[in-house]
Amino acid sequence: MKETIIFANQKGGVWKTSTAISVCDIAIQSGLALDIYSVDIRSRMNDLFASTTTIVVPNTEDVAADDIADARAFAPIFNAILNTEPETVIVDIGANHLGRFCKVGISVNVAEEMKTIPARAIIVIPTTPDPAAVSAAIDSVKALIATFQDSARYVLAECGNGFAAIANDSNYLKLRRMCPEVMKVPSLGTTTLRRFEQSKRLGSAFASMTNTELATALGENKIEAAFTARNIMTYLASMIDESERVFRFQIGKPS
Repeated sequence: MKETIIFANQKGGVWKTSTAISVCDIAIQSGLALDIYSVDIRSRMNDLFASTTTIVVPNTEDVAADDIADARAFAPIFNAILNTEPETVIVDIGANHLGRFCKVGISVNVAEEMKTIPARAIIVIPTTPDPAAVSAAIDSVKALIATFQDSARYVLAECGNGFAAIANDSNYLKLRRMCPEVMKVPSLGTTTLRRFEQSKRLGSAFASMTNTELATALGENKIEAAFTARNIMTYLASMIDESERVFRFQIGKPS
């Protein structure tokens, strides 16, 4: 089945792109053919994956002109979603562009068109325990439900620690009902993520290197980056293997 994995949240700083990067890497290592789209000119996806297409959404003052410009800008994404190849499309949508993306999706009737492929969307909503992030996640799911209707399923990516403290919060409980599947993302600081991303520029070859080979490839002062990246990918790989209902099935690996 054709799959589209969309990473979205209308609030920035919730580890959305970082989660997308990790899943893209696992998917590529699993042998999947990917089309990757980044709707954020500041995204780091282009630096890490050669197959990334950056979608530039123009700013105009005229609403009608905006609609036309948005339809043209997002056309490559919806074309990729509605074509039979490749097997998987991954979309990372900047916080400020989700509403415009959904509006175009509704206008092209993407939910009905996906039923003819057949295809489905897996919507990943990364969030942190911050109340504003949880509220933004709820609004994001509502917008995506209006766009993809019953052709999508929703996964909540809980990024970092602190969710136990909001376990009884009404908004959090509402979000959990909207996203019945949960993906735990390890708690990582910004510096660690930057090092992880830098080490990924070497490609996936580092995963099988010895410590000596890593030191030679990266230099002693960068070896921590390789260890960090290896640990993250080991964590994600084990999570995928252990969870039937999250990404093990959804990114196309055999059950």
